[in-house]
Amino acid sequence: MRLIGYLPEDYKKSASVVQLQDAIQGEWDNLDQAVEALEEQLFIDTATWGIGYWESVCGITQNLSKDIQLRRSAVKAKLRGTGTTTVAMIQNVSESFVNGEVAVVEHNDQYRFDIEMLSVIGIPPNMEDLKAVIEEIKPAHLDYRIIIKYNQHQDLRQFTHESMKIYSYFALREEALANG
Repeated sequence: MRLIGYLPEDYKKSASVVQLQDAIQGEWDNLDQAVEALEEQLFIDTATWGIGYWESVCGITQNLSKDIQLRRSAVKAKLRGTGTTTVAMIQNVSESFVNGEVAVVEHNDQYRFDIEMLSVIGIPPNMEDLKAVIEEIKPAHLDYRIIIKYNQHQDLRQFTHESMKIYSYFALREEALANG
């Protein structure tokens, strides 16, 4: 928003008024940018320097060495993990940590449940955080397993040996590969 546009036309012809308005406009632009940056901190997905406040509200110990995406996932999971524990809650919390689709399968006769990764291949980078949150929200008498999806032999059949040479064994096993 240009402030000078709100003044009568006669003022726009005065060099001193234009100079004053330019100075004010610079400060207005700085204020506008500061407000936008502050607004970004109100939402977990856009918070940067404000993620620490979100972690404090959720009772999460701040770890500045972690990637911002991992910290955001932990906050989202913590907020989703309040209330009575249900299969849907465990699924929702798990999906927020792995940034992908999971299925939760109950085994009531065995007093456990499985969290199966459906769309994420390999071990998610914040697996330990996911385990900690699951331990916190699950009923104490239940055990759980996390079933991780890996590329299997049949998944790699579409590729030639030549096209797979560029990948390490780890990448072939634990990373999503481009279609061959």
